[in-house]
Amino acid sequence: MEKQQILSILNKPQPAYLATLENGEPRVRGIQLFCVDHRGLIFQTGEMKAMADQIKANPQVELCVLDPETQAQIRVRGKFELCDEMDLKIEIVEHPSRFYLKPMREKMGDDAFFRMIQVFRMQEATAQVWTMATNLSPMAPMKL
Repeated sequence: MEKQQILSILNKPQPAYLATLENGEPRVRGIQLFCVDHRGLIFQTGEMKAMADQIKANPQVELCVLDPETQAQIRVRGKFELCDEMDLKIEIVEHPSRFYLKPMREKMGDDAFFRMIQVFRMQEATAQVWTMATNLSPMAPMKL
């Protein structure tokens, strides 16, 4: 699978499953990526979430997406960094896919709300693609 096809799949509005560690034990949960572009792989969560604390404690993570069209499993590995750029936070919060954040923002007010929003970015990522057709072949990592 070519890099552009991987990026296209990662940018679809679908769940990605993120693996982190907490006290040496794995934790996996579904997230929705905001985007994957020239800035990196980006998603947001709340500062009150255990996931945010886990990433800050150990930013080395892996996420997995299953493309429903090709049945390809794409695993992305890398290191998240906390990104506090207000322009990016506003872009995320005002995007139509993040409609669920609007009531929170209205209730909390901008100051508290934007302190609560945690944006994580992975700028150097490696992807591996698995399919039934390549099941027994070694997976070749690809820089995104």
